[in-house]
Parts: sequence; structure tokens; C-alpha cells
Amino acid sequence: MAYDLNGSSQYFSAGLPEGITQNEPLTLACRFFADSVTTIQRLVVVGATSGSTSRYLLEVLSTGVLRANKNSSTGVNSGAVSLSTWHHGAAVFTSDTSRTVYLNGVGTTSTLLQADGATAFNGLTIGRTLDSSTAFLNGRIAEVVIWTAALSAQEVTSLSNGFTPDQVRP
Repeated sequence: MAYDLNGSSQYFSAGLPEGITQNEPLTLACRFFADSVTTIQRLVVVGATSGSTSRYLLEVLSTGVLRANKNSSTGVNSGAVSLSTWHHGAAVFTSDTSRTVYLNGVGTTSTLLQADGATAFNGLTIGRTLDSSTAFLNGRIAEVVIWTAALSAQEVTSLSNGFTPDQVRP
């Protein structure tokens, strides 16, 4: 089931799912359909809900690229997202200094990132920033999944090809 979010007030929020900590490895993945991209739009965010930049993010930038980002450090960007098209996106955080973003199964990795000490994770949002009313998704989102593991390129490609998360890695 897909959820259609209006880009200005609709999102999902929850406490931190069991087993997720502020340490790698971690994978965030979802299917998404952007109606427009004029500002940054957060797809999936796990981290601290207030007073901190400690978080893992899978987001679409205002330039139309998908980005995997941790805290406020430099993220890694994918190719361009097409509007009014379903995409599969994934952010794989392998270590403190290595992350890969996948757009429709094609990955871009960065290992030249600074280590960033995350702290006190306690929340999850889908379709918005954790601690403020900004970066709303204007479009649809489906099949949001989080693993406390670094999925391989082959596993992410399987997800982008339509395999369900439980078929890829339970």
C-alpha cells in the first residue's frame, strides 16, 4: 500500500524501532513517487527527535538527486529523480565513514566522509524531518523498510526489481 503525502503537513512519526541504535551498519529503503521537488524532501529519517542533528537520512534534494546522509556531514548523492515516476531508493550505512545511496538499484558510494559521533536516537519519521515541520515529501511512499545490517548491492538491486523486503533479507 502506498501513502500519498501532500508536501506540507502529512507525515508518519514513531518511536525508535526496536534494535536500532546510533551505530552502523544500517539500511533505509523505500519506494517513492515525487510529485514535485522544489525543496529538500525527507523520505526516511531515524535519529534524535529534538535538539540534535544526530540522524540517518534518505532524502531527495531540491536539485532532484537522492542523498544518503548521516548527521549534518557530507552525504553521498545519486543520479536525478524523475518526477511522476516510481523509484526505489536505499541508503546503506556500512561504517561511520562509508555510505552508499542507491537509486533504482544503481549505487554511488563515498568513503571520504568524516566520522560523525551520533548520540541518543529515539525516533523515526517518514515524509518529514524529525524535529521540525520542514522537508515534507510531496508525493507517494511505499514499502519503507529498515535493517540493522548493510545490504549488499545485489540485495538492493533485488529490492529495486520488485522483490519484497522479506524475500531479500528477513
